[in-house]
Amino acid sequence: MMNDEMNLIIFDIDGTLTQTNDVDSICFAKAIKDTLQINDLNTDWASYQYSTDSGLLNEIYTHFLQRLPSSEEIDLIKTRFVDYLKQAWQEDKVCYAPVPGAISLFEQILALSHWHAALATGGWKESALFKLSSAEIPHQSLPKAYADDHVERTEIIKVAIKQARSLHQVEKYQRIIYVGDKAWDERAANLLQIEFIGVGQEFKHRKDTQQLFIETYEPSAPLLNFLQ
Repeated sequence: MMNDEMNLIIFDIDGTLTQTNDVDSICFAKAIKDTLQINDLNTDWASYQYSTDSGLLNEIYTHFLQRLPSSEEIDLIKTRFVDYLKQAWQEDKVCYAPVPGAISLFEQILALSHWHAALATGGWKESALFKLSSAEIPHQSLPKAYADDHVERTEIIKVAIKQARSLHQVEKYQRIIYVGDKAWDERAANLLQIEFIGVGQEFKHRKDTQQLFIETYEPSAPLLNFLQ
């Protein structure tokens, strides 16, 4: 099949491929509280302007210190964050479980002759890779974009698209789908005017003839059929 007839499906990570929303939130907040020595941190992440680690951190620093974090401060919080994630993994590996069906998902998608896959997450690179590996998601060959690339999720998705096009030498994808578990994922897809698949409890009761909403990837048939 000619490369200009290809399609691209892009996945978020937390809550979409790995069941790490809770541990991610706890460890992220703990790293920031420790660094800034604050207790009254707003952990309702949906109330922030940007749903990405870099965007959240900028807003938190602006709120508490009236300035943006330095590169040294960002690196310190990233390191503490990942340390806490690793500590949580040592204590309870269940909190890094994959979303049911996620481990075999990419093998099934890439077996389709007209689809490529990529990852675009609002998390930082080091934490994202640790969670993917801990959940045993086969991610190594996939193009990836992170909060290190931009503060806005839409821009992160654009980076993933650009990487996929470059890797596979595709001038333009016919269909692009973003898969996520939060309303901010759906908003990002809508802003980019690409398709969206909702995964998990937040979309449990949603019905739409033009979109797909699933709880997990088991069975995989609904998602694979949507790609036909």
